[in-house]
Amino acid sequence: MQILSRYFMIKKVLLVSILLILCGKLYSQNGDRDSTVANTVDSLVSYAKSIWYKDTDSVIVLVDYIKQYSEENVYRKGVAQAYNVLGVAHDIKGDYHQSLNAYKSAVDIFKEVGDLKGMASCQYNMGLVLQNDEQFAEALEYVQQAYDYYSSQDLKRDMAMSLMTIGNLYLTNNKPFQDAITKMKESANISVASGDSTMLCYALNLQGDAYIEYENLPDSSIKAFLPSFKYMNAQGNNWSLGFIGVGLSKAYFKKGMLDSALYFNNLALEKYGIINQKLGFRNTYEIRTKILEKSGDYKKAVEAHNMLRLYSDSIYNENRSKQINRMKTEYDTEKKESEIALLSQQATIQSLEIQQKNQWIVIGSVVFVMIGLLALFFIRSSSMQKQRAKTELEQRFLRSQLNPHFVSNALLAVQQFMLKNDATQAGIYLAKFSKLMRQILENSRQEYISVEEEKQMLQDYLDIHKLRLGGAFDFEIEIEDSIDEEVDMIPPMFVQPFVENAIEHGIDSNSTDGLIKIHFRKGGEFIGIDIIDNGKGLKSTSSTDPSHRSLSTTIIRERINLFNQSLQRKIELVLDEITNNEGDVLGSKVHLKVPFS
Repeated sequence: MQILSRYFMIKKVLLVSILLILCGKLYSQNGDRDSTVANTVDSLVSYAKSIWYKDTDSVIVLVDYIKQYSEENVYRKGVAQAYNVLGVAHDIKGDYHQSLNAYKSAVDIFKEVGDLKGMASCQYNMGLVLQNDEQFAEALEYVQQAYDYYSSQDLKRDMAMSLMTIGNLYLTNNKPFQDAITKMKESANISVASGDSTMLCYALNLQGDAYIEYENLPDSSIKAFLPSFKYMNAQGNNWSLGFIGVGLSKAYFKKGMLDSALYFNNLALEKYGIINQKLGFRNTYEIRTKILEKSGDYKKAVEAHNMLRLYSDSIYNENRSKQINRMKTEYDTEKKESEIALLSQQATIQSLEIQQKNQWIVIGSVVFVMIGLLALFFIRSSSMQKQRAKTELEQRFLRSQLNPHFVSNALLAVQQFMLKNDATQAGIYLAKFSKLMRQILENSRQEYISVEEEKQMLQDYLDIHKLRLGGAFDFEIEIEDSIDEEVDMIPPMFVQPFVENAIEHGIDSNSTDGLIKIHFRKGGEFIGIDIIDNGKGLKSTSSTDPSHRSLSTTIIRERINLFNQSLQRKIELVLDEITNNEGDVLGSKVHLKVPFS
């Protein structure tokens, strides 16, 4: 559906472009050609601005067309305008590197054609991109350059906008708080003098946020936010109302006025819901958790905290993806430089090798024997290192294994939630699943992890299965007081395969009374771990799917053997069934003894 929507949007963009060009050709028969080209480009740019938040990919397609049309008509300013729009599009997509490159190209062309206003606009936008990329000092330089031009031309609205951003950047550059507030107040005064109520409200919003976030002055914050709230509420500006709602809920919470705090928090949720603003949701649920907890409504506080984790994980994943793209670009640049250095190094090595060979010819037979002995020693040492590397590689490979059955079932469960239009449940499930994948990848790189990390991974793993099976079982994870969860370290990923067997082959997915217990206790130089279930037992499990049971048992025993090769205190494994006095099977029990550090 999304692909079809994008197809029709791009088609619409091209149709609009063709109509504008045709209108331009008709006009050029009776008018000035240069003004016709300029009007056409301005119309295309305006259309791009109207859709860049709705369909950024279509904007990028249109930008290519604007550049081509401007170049064909030798209209350099049009090329600069296209690069400016392209910078915004890449900024929206989170590709800051390409965004800055586009803006720099626009600045160079605006400077070439003498369009200082266009140049200042790009410099301001570059400041915003650098601010988003947390390069605050450089961001301040670009915004200050833009303000200097706006001030020289007495462009009131642009001056107010730049002063607000400068004040905000003062805070992130650790400049005195009062200097930042002074810039924001200058912005407000300019907006009042020019009758620009919207820009005034933006300035007041930044002041309100600064007072509560940097100086803990709730009264000053409320005094700034409330006039802006009244105006923005009348205008129906949902983004600003969401921002104001979060700010006022923080300020009233600081004053202990919980009813007012909750009122504005609900307002923020409503307004951010209209525009689906993830970061806004995260900030709203963060203060909402504190308000509900202070009010004593712990059930709703837990719900708010779960939503906070959901949006935090989602934003983390998006930021991680942006960081990876940025690192890839930097890597490509560094790779070319390293290749040049490598060629130089290889030439040096070859020269040294020639000198070394000449020296070996001079050296006598005694030295030759010594070299032979050294070579034998290095060969043996290299062989041992390779064997150790192979063992470590096999350990990491086996440790990172995850039953593909589980991944497939997890994704099928998400599909079921989506088919039922249960987007919230699907979102929670996906957040847990992505978090579990991250834990497994991180833990697989470690020889030892804390008991707390192992417990958290098992908790998330069991939660996902419980959601997938519709509550077919419950579970308990118990850690005795003798264990310091944050200090005691154990080899990772030994418990999960047995938990998987208990779920997939012991617990009946159609039941509702399944139970899995995991118990950690310390004894001597080991931590004992019991995995107990009330399922069908080992024999029944084995007969249900002997090949899978045999494979998983073989893999875990191979892992234990590999670990025991390098451990003085050996890992021990005991598999057993739980029976009653009549010999009936009541479940299975796995006992592990693993060394801790």
